[in-house]
Amino acid sequence: MADLRNKYGKVVYRIEGDRINDIYGNWKYEIRGEYIFDTFGNRTYEIRGEYLLDNYGNRLGEMKNLADLLPSPKDSSSSSSYSGGTPSSGEKSGCLSMILAFFVRIFIRSSIGGKIGGIAGVVIMIVSTIAGGLPFGNLILFLPVMLLIGIGIGTFIGFILRKASRTGKFGALIGAGGLGLIAGILSLFSSTPNVSDFIMMAIVGMVIGFFLGIVIGTIVNLIQKRRSNGQ
Repeated sequence: MADLRNKYGKVVYRIEGDRINDIYGNWKYEIRGEYIFDTFGNRTYEIRGEYLLDNYGNRLGEMKNLADLLPSPKDSSSSSSYSGGTPSSGEKSGCLSMILAFFVRIFIRSSIGGKIGGIAGVVIMIVSTIAGGLPFGNLILFLPVMLLIGIGIGTFIGFILRKASRTGKFGALIGAGGLGLIAGILSLFSSTPNVSDFIMMAIVGMVIGFFLGIVIGTIVNLIQKRRSNGQ
């Protein structure tokens, strides 16, 4: 058993095993690994090294001052009873924060091409949703998917461009721009032209034009090299 004293030297909590009790032996908190839970099972704090953090990652103070960082036993009992009305709210917010941090971490660690592709995927999804009059709930579901797809495509294209010759890069640029523009314009001649169809057709044209252009550019570069070597 260990006493937790506040800055005035008064014992306000006692640690018994994994539980933090008040001076009367009433159970107030439980320590599970690097987290502290209340009596309802809600995760309330995180222990990171010598510091105590809240559910949002904000540093509250050093663990040696735990007695002052935790609410007084009287306050904690009232707050626990309040949180019991919505026992999953803290866990939901913490889960959403972890998911958001996961996608942010992937975006930050991706290459420049991946970042450009990820941003493009998100912008395309937002524009398509607004222009197509789709429910905004789709954004919550499909934005992460478009972000990952965009990062993947952007990373792949960036890798190809790094390996391609100068002529191949030039061909990819011309092919993507030209075929993307042509495909977008052709979509406007459909029976019900709209912005979403224009964007999708332009993207398809750009992708096809990119690979077609880089192949043609590479072939042209090989022919030029053979001619120069023959001379």
